[in-house]
Amino acid sequence: GLKEGETIKGTLMCEKAGKAVDPSGFRRFYMRMDSRGGKSGASGEKIWIDLAPHPLSVLVAFAGPGRVKPGTERCQVQDSRVDANFTYVRDAGGEVEATIETVNVPDGPLSRCFGIDGVVVQYEGRNDEAGVYAAYLKLGDAELKATDFMQASISRFVEAVRGNAGPASSLCSGLTTLALQLGLRQVSRA
Repeated sequence: GLKEGETIKGTLMCEKAGKAVDPSGFRRFYMRMDSRGGKSGASGEKIWIDLAPHPLSVLVAFAGPGRVKPGTERCQVQDSRVDANFTYVRDAGGEVEATIETVNVPDGPLSRCFGIDGVVVQYEGRNDEAGVYAAYLKLGDAELKATDFMQASISRFVEAVRGNAGPASSLCSGLTTLALQLGLRQVSRA
């Protein structure tokens, strides 16, 4: 996602909007991700399969490795959306109350946002004034332009293959994200 300088600008953006956050000690996480659902339109459980890795990986990136606290998980599957709520227990200590919404929106505007402790940032991809596709994060009147998240991921992968950088995420993070996705999917079937 954000490069080091962009992360610093993101923190300043939050401070400017009067919404300081502490990524190391947050207690609540929220993310909503809307999508068109592909050519045929995803429904029900397919929405979770398609979209859940994104918000779950953001949670793991912010909170670090961890697991779902048994008995706290709720996952409701509907035709056009899947909502999940659970308590995430960090391996490093502490708990995060997580709410994730994945929604298929065939028409109209998409809502994409994430939040820590009630500070919710909207994000979208669009072309800048030079025609380059970029990510834009918005909080109140403050807006931050960053490298498109997919472009940043691909660039990091290429640099890792060339031996110029490490991978963007660890095997542990990937396994944690997958375990969360599959575990919450299983709860929705119970």
